[in-house]
Formats: sequence, structure tokens, C-alpha cells
Amino acid sequence: KGARSEVRQYVYVAPGTRSVTVRESIKGLLLTEGASMIAIPELDVRTDDAVSSHAATISAPTKSSLAYLCARGVSSSNALRVYAEGFLTYA
Repeated sequence: KGARSEVRQYVYVAPGTRSVTVRESIKGLLLTEGASMIAIPELDVRTDDAVSSHAATISAPTKSSLAYLCARGVSSSNALRVYAEGFLTYA
């Protein structure tokens, strides 16, 4: 068994709110064998004057993605760190 997490993120926009943009995002990186994550983004928008979006991204590094980094000069001991930083920055 691996680690398990559940993330619930709730955003509320009150009635009468004007010109609001809401971008809700959940990122999950699975780093251990058997790890799992459930991501539940929730938007409760009570106005017509809003632009809203939500997203959830869950990923785990593959052997090939780590090998790719090593082939480009990243040491095997740093490959996982570089992958994690890239995921958290750009996912």
C-alpha cells in the first residue's frame, strides 16, 4: 500500500459579485508505489458576472520520464527532484 490523499477545494462567489474571475486548480504528484489521490474541485458561483474554471492534475513520474532527464545530463539522484519541481511549476 502507498500513501492516499483526498483534496477537496471549495470556492464560493456570492450573489451580486461583479467582474470576477475564478481559476481553481488542484495538483497532485504521486511519488511512492501504490500512492493514490482523489481531487474534488468545487465551484459555487452565484452571479452571472463571473468567469470561472476548475482543474485537477494528478501525475506520477514514469521510468521513461526520469530516464529522459538523465539522458540530458541530470543525475539520477536529482531527476526526481527536477521532475517534481517542473510538475509543480508548470502542471
